Amino acid sequence: MIMKATKLLLIVLSCMLVIGCKKNNTEDEPTPPTPQYPLITMDTLKHYFPYETIDRQIFREDDDGFFGFAYTIKEATFASKDNKITANILMSGYIDLFKVTFTVQLKAEVTDQHLLKTTLSAEGSGVGRPKEASFEYDTAKEGALPDQLNYSNEAIVEKGKGLTHYIDGYGQGWDLDHTYYK
Repeated sequence: MIMKATKLLLIVLSCMLVIGCKKNNTEDEPTPPTPQYPLITMDTLKHYFPYETIDRQIFREDDDGFFGFAYTIKEATFASKDNKITANILMSGYIDLFKVTFTVQLKAEVTDQHLLKTTLSAEGSGVGRPKEASFEYDTAKEGALPDQLNYSNEAIVEKGKGLTHYIDGYGQGWDLDHTYYK
């Protein structure tokens, strides 16, 4: 009888030891630290580049200019892979009066959810073509993204609106015509 009681006691102690070890293993697993800076997500990027294919926009010289460039969004793609988020926006622009066409491309890349690098480039010839530009921002160092991204060539991308202003190769400013948006 003592033998049976000893065996039963050993079985109960073994079970308690196994359960206790399993419980401690799950409790002791380290949790990754929560970043102490604002994260840039796919949704954040889409707020700054709110384009869809076939959207149309008009840019005019300094808000009230006679000439207007009509843009059609030919491509608006967003992707996420290998801890990077990317955006590629391709606009095709023209001005009826001079039959001038060119393309404007906005590219953005977010690395580690806090480092934003974006560029604006253009191809084609004629009046109104934007100068190439770039913008970089690190939310880990500078905090939340501002409501407007000010590029190196005075181009502006606004949250919720996209590209709203740029300077062309001749120094002329062009603004998004808010009366004809999308």
